[in-house]
Amino acid sequence: MKGYRVFPAKPGTYLLIFRSQRQKQVKVGQLGTISLYPGFYLYVGSAFGLGGLAARIRHHLVFSEKPHWHIDYVRPYLKLERICYFLEEKQEHRWAKKLTSEPGVRLPLIGFGSSDCHCASHFFFTPCRRVVFRIAQSSGGYLWVS
Repeated sequence: MKGYRVFPAKPGTYLLIFRSQRQKQVKVGQLGTISLYPGFYLYVGSAFGLGGLAARIRHHLVFSEKPHWHIDYVRPYLKLERICYFLEEKQEHRWAKKLTSEPGVRLPLIGFGSSDCHCASHFFFTPCRRVVFRIAQSSGGYLWVS
């Protein structure tokens, strides 16, 4: 997947939308094992460090040989389909809370991506494409499609 240069090197929040086409068990570091199923996975993150959104999204576009974040462990088994992002605003926790209560969305592993906050998770699953499009359209951010 190419095209990361289109992302600004500014701070922001992002929503990654992945698709899985097979079932797989994956060990996620010390957190435990996650069961991936065919369907869509959404991951909420923020990029307020050096390089901003461009650097963080570039990291997610490739597979990490040495996983650092929880998402790095499952990334090889998921196809990145869409990215929604918000400049300057820190909306990571607001989006995680919203997705937690979204109809048709489940939490595949408690604590995934949220070990440094009070959110139940920053990683979500839905088998339904319509739910994904509804979430992406309502995000209010910029949308990038692969």
